[in-house]
Amino acid sequence: MQNNAIKPWHQQPWLWFLISIPLASVILSSIMVFKAIDEPDTLISANYYKDGLAINKDLSLDKHALDAGMSAQIASNNQGTEITVALDAGSETAPNTIIMKLEHPTRANSDTTLQLSKSGDVYKVVIAEAIVGKRYITISSAQSLWQIRGEASFPSESGTTISPTKY
Repeated sequence: MQNNAIKPWHQQPWLWFLISIPLASVILSSIMVFKAIDEPDTLISANYYKDGLAINKDLSLDKHALDAGMSAQIASNNQGTEITVALDAGSETAPNTIIMKLEHPTRANSDTTLQLSKSGDVYKVVIAEAIVGKRYITISSAQSLWQIRGEASFPSESGTTISPTKY
């Protein structure tokens, strides 16, 4: 004899499968709303108007480096804790120290500004926390007379060459 008794609703597997889809959507969207409220949006500058006005000064620094024929070779050790910059100053006199800004593409709290001292023909700095991944790089003189911008991935023993861009 066949047992055709219907199981109670809470023992039906298809019911739980169908309930799980909207339930998962509600849980995941709640997590996304919490993260959106809790974490600030660091990609947008609070001073966007002043940043827009300052672009002309930035471009003049790039043009000065371009006119001087400057470039830089950036390398790091395997651990990403020592950065070396070989600066070709072109017609400029190579300074004793340079400023190097390493900006993470999306996380402002991962941005770093380093002061590199000249050691022989290169500039070196040893840092405590390793730098890993892609960074936007700005190298400038301590007096802000010129700047070279580019991007590189760390660690990189082979190095990356950056040159001023013509705008």
